[in-house]
Amino acid sequence: MHDENDDDADDDEDEDGDVTTDNGDSINNENEAVVNENMSDPQKASAETLQREQRLDRSLAQCWSLAERQKAGYYVRDSILCRNYKYLCQNYEQLVLPAGRRPEVIKLAHEVY
Repeated sequence: MHDENDDDADDDEDEDGDVTTDNGDSINNENEAVVNENMSDPQKASAETLQREQRLDRSLAQCWSLAERQKAGYYVRDSILCRNYKYLCQNYEQLVLPAGRRPEVIKLAHEVY
């Protein structure tokens, strides 16, 4: 797990709490409201929605930084943040989820049919 307050995080926050990412995206409370609205219905997810949610999720700032430097298995494919992970000699490709999507995925993973 990466600490979003780590010195390697390259996003800059101004006095209003707005954040500018390395690629110049501006993240503010208005953008977060749109993301929260989209996350209220997990069925409405799309590639564009996921891209936006990943970019606006402050908990992923360090992951984006690692991906830009091609470190710790993080990378970007089609503007979506992913991670390669090796466990017991098996390679896995992981989708990096924004914080707002994690509870739904955990719930789905634990459902018994």
